[in-house]
Amino acid sequence: MNEYIVTIDSKKFTVKFLSRNELEINGKKIKAELSHLGSHAYLLWINSKPFEAALHKKNSDRIGLLIEGWYYDCTVRSKLQQTASEIIAKNIHSKRAVQLTAPMPGLVLKIKKQMGDAVEIGEPVLLLEAMKMENEIRSTSHGVVKEIKVKEGDSIEKGGVLLTIE
Repeated sequence: MNEYIVTIDSKKFTVKFLSRNELEINGKKIKAELSHLGSHAYLLWINSKPFEAALHKKNSDRIGLLIEGWYYDCTVRSKLQQTASEIIAKNIHSKRAVQLTAPMPGLVLKIKKQMGDAVEIGEPVLLLEAMKMENEIRSTSHGVVKEIKVKEGDSIEKGGVLLTIE
């Protein structure tokens, strides 16, 4: 079963596809059918009632939807995408310090950020050599580098603190 979270004007709806022509929206089952009429034009049948619709995809999860003259700005995400988005948003707005630790024992080859540098989630901050392989250590938080606990050439154990992001 495919389950999506659809957000329209800050209202969230859980949409489950039960079969080819049956949906469940916030627990209520409805019959639905979609016919493609042209490049962006569709005919949407909901419980045997037709609606003219136009769809404009803005990016991977945002669409503009025009139904019977009413415009809706929508976000459509899988349940997993929605959960990930909420976790990322929570981390971005968090003002606590985050300690970045070594995922494995190794040798610090290169520190790519300095104290005071801004970092984004997923941005490379350090290069760690482990078992003769170079591993790029990426930021798990958005913020500013407040403290660097290692220097290039240091050996670090698994779980050792590399730097602090606030």
